Amino acid sequence: VIDTIMVPATLYATGLTSADLFVAYFGIIMMAGASGNVKRTLVLASLAWCTYAAFTLSMEGSLFHGNVLLSLPFFLVVTLFYGGLAELAQLERAERERLSHVALHDELTDLPNRRFIMDSLSRALAESTRFHSPASCVVLDLDGFKRANDVYGHSMGDQVLRDVAAMLTAEKRGYDLVGRLGGDEFVWILPRADEEGAMAAADRSAVASPPWPGTAMSSPASLR
Repeated sequence: VIDTIMVPATLYATGLTSADLFVAYFGIIMMAGASGNVKRTLVLASLAWCTYAAFTLSMEGSLFHGNVLLSLPFFLVVTLFYGGLAELAQLERAERERLSHVALHDELTDLPNRRFIMDSLSRALAESTRFHSPASCVVLDLDGFKRANDVYGHSMGDQVLRDVAAMLTAEKRGYDLVGRLGGDEFVWILPRADEEGAMAAADRSAVASPPWPGTAMSSPASLR
């Protein structure tokens, strides 16, 4: 509709040249793509049209020269149309990213889940083989988690899992990956770390394991 009706109709009604009109047309498309939002696109297009109108007024002394006012409906419709498309595209992209994140991350701790871990471990091992560099993987599970979970309740257990996830995330290097296999099991993938370095990192995490909230009971981790 925009292309087949609005453009010829505006050319006929305003007498603007096709070059001038298409400069504005593609300018609006670029603004819509850059802003990704109807409101921001309207603001940018309004500023551009006001600048154009002020320039015409200063040069010609009238806004009716070249039918500048008659071009306003065209600019408005095109801006709304492409601004809406850009906003819809942004929303769809955000939803795809959200769904991708949900599919690859644990709901409770927001750490990478088993699927993400296994894919990352395969890549780390392939890289280790290719470049002849060490790589390590540490599996940690919380000692006595099931018993303590039964005693203090699942909400307390969930909080401990979140605290352990936060502790491991803080302890890891920037290129390490920490994930949750499920239950009380966590995985720490350490590229370019030999067994000694991996065990040192794992020992630090065991020492730093947080206590059960509101209790005197600790949550030590076993390492594999």
